[in-house]
Amino acid sequence: MGIFVANALSGLWVGSPMVCLSLAAVLLGFVLWPIKSSRHGSAWTRHALGMASFFIGAALFQHHLATIPPDINAPRPATYTLLIDKTPKETDRSWLVDGRLTSGPYAGRRVRVRLVKASFATAINPAKFSAKPLRPGDKLAFHAAIEPPQSLGNPGEFDYAAFMRQNDLQGSAFCLRQQWRLLSDSIERISLPVRALRWRSYLVEQYAQHFSDTTLAIVSSLTLGDRSRLTADLREHFAQGGVSHILALSGLHLGILFALFHWLLLRHLWRRPARICGAAVCLLLVWTFVFISGLPASLVRAAVMLTLLQIGLLWRRHSNPLSGLMVAATVILVIWPQSLFDIGFQLSFLSVLGMLVILPRLTVPQVVVRHPLLAWIYNLFCVTCVCTLVTMPLGIYHFHNIPLYGLVANYIAIPFAWLVICLSLVFLILPFARVVTVFLLEVLIKSFAQLLAVIADWPLTDTKVYLPEASVWLIYVAMVAGYVAWTRRRLRLWSGTMAVCALVVAGVVCAHQATGQAVRPQLVFYHLRHSSPVHFIASARESYLWMPPSAAADSLSLQRVAEDFWVAKGIAEPMRFADRLSTPTIEVKAGTAVFAGRRVAVVSEQLPFAHGLKPLKVDYVLLEKGCSGRLDRVLTRYAPRQIVLSAGLSDYHRERYRREARRAGIAVYDLKTQGALIVPLY
Repeated sequence: MGIFVANALSGLWVGSPMVCLSLAAVLLGFVLWPIKSSRHGSAWTRHALGMASFFIGAALFQHHLATIPPDINAPRPATYTLLIDKTPKETDRSWLVDGRLTSGPYAGRRVRVRLVKASFATAINPAKFSAKPLRPGDKLAFHAAIEPPQSLGNPGEFDYAAFMRQNDLQGSAFCLRQQWRLLSDSIERISLPVRALRWRSYLVEQYAQHFSDTTLAIVSSLTLGDRSRLTADLREHFAQGGVSHILALSGLHLGILFALFHWLLLRHLWRRPARICGAAVCLLLVWTFVFISGLPASLVRAAVMLTLLQIGLLWRRHSNPLSGLMVAATVILVIWPQSLFDIGFQLSFLSVLGMLVILPRLTVPQVVVRHPLLAWIYNLFCVTCVCTLVTMPLGIYHFHNIPLYGLVANYIAIPFAWLVICLSLVFLILPFARVVTVFLLEVLIKSFAQLLAVIADWPLTDTKVYLPEASVWLIYVAMVAGYVAWTRRRLRLWSGTMAVCALVVAGVVCAHQATGQAVRPQLVFYHLRHSSPVHFIASARESYLWMPPSAAADSLSLQRVAEDFWVAKGIAEPMRFADRLSTPTIEVKAGTAVFAGRRVAVVSEQLPFAHGLKPLKVDYVLLEKGCSGRLDRVLTRYAPRQIVLSAGLSDYHRERYRREARRAGIAVYDLKTQGALIVPLY
């Protein structure tokens, strides 16, 4: 709660008051600790420790914000050297690398750079271009302009700039092949996490020498946590099948590994000193695996819980799994406070919390207990149902997909994960058996991928569902209230009523959005890469989209806008037009549109001087790609209240129009730097 509140009020709070409050709360907890034996003293102690936890969380997050360098605000071409500290993502024509700048104007900042592999001549046939693979720890030099993190800002769009800052990236750059080169692949003077990722890259290269692309992508993701080779189609098939969780390293993978260690080693040790040494060796191997995998939050959580469980068993003490989960969450949030806002962290802890809280209260039928196979089927069914239930609202909100066939696919995915991990260990440990293991893994993984492709063609697998944020919160309130009604008889009436009311309100909010009733009349100047279509929205059932000539190059971007905004808000497909349109709602002619009392002009060519004509008063003038003349020519035709600069304009023309508009005393809105422009019409 401290981290959450500090993030919400980050613009109002500063670090030093949070540190003082946290120290005061901790001091209060220590003062009240000796009198905890009395009833009132115990209550005060709990309150003091709760305050201490709250303010410590707020102080940690404020310290994290204070350590983030400011964004790069003046992008100019310069020469930099960069140390790669994450696993690079390779495509046919480029590398996408994250790293820290070691020299140049912004030394010390972390940036993301897309490096083109070959020149235009060799890019036609990338197979002919062979280059040494990039690994974590490599150092390279490049010449480019580093730009600050930017989001297009279109309604409903993924906030890419916030994602970059959350991952401690202060800029991005694009670099052609002639403008970068590898300086050194030495692993000297690099941190231990980067060195671990480098070891992982060597293991992945061992896979790459024997496996095809699909098999390599799945086996490297499932066993080492390297998802850089997963294609969009492959990710979509796993998501539609409801088995994406096996691609993200978690307690499932760690449980499989520890079960193998237990079967090979621990079960043969009976004496206490030998068991302690064996458990220490197994935990060391487990944490080595966690470290090489890049320390994902789900795997760290599982490793902390497993360590606490083993310590409790060795000392013959009862270990509470729920307390282990809370300790794991505390450890992760103390080290990485920003992890609280990571979707992987949220889904991982929600699923485990649901299993620890709900599964022990389920009654197991006697028929199931007597048969091991039925027990396995029943337990897997319960685990899948509980994990799906507690994570579904959050998953739908972020991914807009319901895994309808996850209950069926998991009966295949779990044994599949067991076999892949076991065969991969044989592949890495026993080189002389690689011929057999490669054949088995190829057959196994390709068969599973084909099965997921078949499931993707089943009915309703590609159904998109959009949940408003308010509905997600209300559904989780209903879940908590329903659990209280299930477990507390005295509060059953009150909590049950609260759960029903929360579900009803959530349903009303969803229906209000799905039917388009939440849509108000507005103008939207979209921010696309090459153009800026203008959307005139009268209602959810009536809207018009003005398509400039350069919009043909942005068809894919416009499709994403349709999925994230139109479908999510219940807006029907707009009527598209390019030049003229006449309806009772909108009138468009000669490059000017009149809609709801507002006038919008679009200029996509060089206008001639209009001698003797009085400029037409308009609210907005959109300067599109193709407008290359001086602003004076536009102002002889129009008298705008505000000028909107399209992202399709070159940097030279955008800067020139900004200067000329400032001299003319006209407000300017730059879509490239400020994002999409939304004008409410009331």
